[in-house]
Amino acid sequence: MTTKAPQTTEASATPSTASLTEADFKNAIAFIEKCRDNHELSYAAFAVGNRGGELFRWCLDGTTEDTLFDMASVTKVVSTTTLFLIAQSEGLVHWDDPLSKYAPNAPADKANIPLWRILTHSSGFSNFNLYDYISDPSKAFDEIVRHNLGYATGSKVTYSCPNLILIGLILEQVYDKPLDELFIEKVAKPLNMTDSGYKRFETDAKIAVHQSNRNRVNDGDAHFLNDVAGNAGLFSSIRDMSTYAVALANGLQDLGVSQETFVGSIQNRTPGMSASRAIGWVLSDTDYIGSGRLFPNGSYGHTGWTGQSIYVDPQTGLWVVYLTNLQHHVSSSDGVSSLRDQFHNALADDLGC
Repeated sequence: MTTKAPQTTEASATPSTASLTEADFKNAIAFIEKCRDNHELSYAAFAVGNRGGELFRWCLDGTTEDTLFDMASVTKVVSTTTLFLIAQSEGLVHWDDPLSKYAPNAPADKANIPLWRILTHSSGFSNFNLYDYISDPSKAFDEIVRHNLGYATGSKVTYSCPNLILIGLILEQVYDKPLDELFIEKVAKPLNMTDSGYKRFETDAKIAVHQSNRNRVNDGDAHFLNDVAGNAGLFSSIRDMSTYAVALANGLQDLGVSQETFVGSIQNRTPGMSASRAIGWVLSDTDYIGSGRLFPNGSYGHTGWTGQSIYVDPQTGLWVVYLTNLQHHVSSSDGVSSLRDQFHNALADDLGC
């Protein structure tokens, strides 16, 4: 697959900002309102834009531009992957590095696993809950490295949160700072994402209800890791995620990510496997459910179990951020994915795609 390098000029075929109104997005809005009426969500917001900026933003009644959403696994790209690409551009890490560089005592079957295998979920690490094996969060790094591989490295893709938890811990190691501080310093502050961060439940900020009993991060491992992890834990708003999406569509240049690193990060590293995976990103393909027909093969982004998603078309620069609290209402991951897919199809109808 050949992917064009991001350009700094507006390249999307979407209409100009001035021409877009709610009437232009009647199908997408009607779909969200139907989901609300069916009690499938109670908070929702979306934004559409391209490399030139945001083109349209809409919030469901009760949701505002600064309502905070649990970003769940979207944390894997907005925080962890972005920080990794910054670190690589600064010469501190490289996706070809073997795990043993950061874990000198790694067992022989893991020592030579390159970081890119970990970032593409083809490392051999199966999915497991850290809290089922350890009681001390400080032992997370050692437990993941020690844990038996679930399959041969490079033989398949198995989506696994420990992969990105491990990358987050490596970033803390090379910077000698906690991940939440790194995110604020290297992503949030440079982009003026004033709503975003870990542990936002500790403030009086308005958080979209995503659980019946608490507004802490929904993910069990992130919660176990004191609500700061490479796989989940980030909270953000549609205002901030729109800002991030513009930067992402432009190759994260505003964060100091080199063009070579960014373009390399969105290439398919798992061809022929069950999922098309890049460096942290999931890529749209003919088997992928979530981005609908709006995003062509090779588009990159990520989803979150609580209902969030971000996608970018590398050819046109079109991006969409969709924030909901679907998981609070829909009990299955298939249900969340299906509703997200239907939303993007409704948006495709609005945009004439």
